[in-house]
Amino acid sequence: MGKTLRIRILIIALIFVAITVGAVIGIVFSRDSLTMSAFMYGSGTESDPYRIYNSTQLLNLQEVTDSSRASELTKDKHFLLCADIESTRIPRDYGRGFYGSFDGGGHTITMQRYGLFYDLRGGATVKNLNFKFNMHSYYNAYALCYNVHENAVIANCNAYGNIDVNINKSSGNTTCRMSVFSRYNYGTIRDCTYTGKITKTGVKFCGQFVVGIISTSDSKDTATVENCTVDCDIDVVIPAYGQFTLFGISQRARNCTYNGNIDVRDNPKTYKIAKVNIYGLGTYAAGCTFNGDITAHDMSRFSRLFVGLTSTGDADNTFNGKITDK
Repeated sequence: MGKTLRIRILIIALIFVAITVGAVIGIVFSRDSLTMSAFMYGSGTESDPYRIYNSTQLLNLQEVTDSSRASELTKDKHFLLCADIESTRIPRDYGRGFYGSFDGGGHTITMQRYGLFYDLRGGATVKNLNFKFNMHSYYNAYALCYNVHENAVIANCNAYGNIDVNINKSSGNTTCRMSVFSRYNYGTIRDCTYTGKITKTGVKFCGQFVVGIISTSDSKDTATVENCTVDCDIDVVIPAYGQFTLFGISQRARNCTYNGNIDVRDNPKTYKIAKVNIYGLGTYAAGCTFNGDITAHDMSRFSRLFVGLTSTGDADNTFNGKITDK
């Protein structure tokens, strides 16, 4: 009798292990056949969101955003983060994107590798999220999203971490863009904060080097960055070749505050690049405040040089510091 019972228990245990392993394999490797039942908790409505408690469930959602069913499975769906977790994944550059609402619930995601989602699609929202990161990159780096599309929103999010840009690993006429919240913003980023520092130590070729704390490029009129605060020191060396552009916050910043110093230095051992633009706030900034100093070192080689708060005039912005061209 005891032997029969032990055999039954063993069989049940083996079945449980097989089901568990099969579920995990299905979640990770069969993205196009996923259903949201993999989350186990919630129905995806606003009152009963899909609830994420661990990194496996977050990975499941991230895999869904890379699949051909991303819109079907995330549009108008609500997700709630219920614990502090780690993310070790890099979004695929061909991902379809996230279409729903992701509420961080005040919890923290620690990014071991950068990027929560590749695309934040129109109508999507990421809110109430804290995230920590340390980026070491030589090409494109972003901590939250690559693209924030028109009508997409990032709100009430707080970022903590440092960006170390090593252009020495880069080669050729490439474009290097570094940002915290998004590389391209065509939507709205509001009520967000960033605390950290940005350094760039490499000096090799980089056809276009752009740094933006909140976002690096938002050429559409739909793009806005509102009521955001940056606490950051920037100390970078201009790379060889091409052009260099730095936004202390972003283009089209509104009612934002920057606290910190910006130091940009030339390396006379490299080729003279075509153009240097250093915007303490960003182009088209209005109603913003800059608290700190902007120092441009050894800039005499550059015939096309701009150092200031914004290229569109500073009348609506407040500058509590000084600009020095050494």
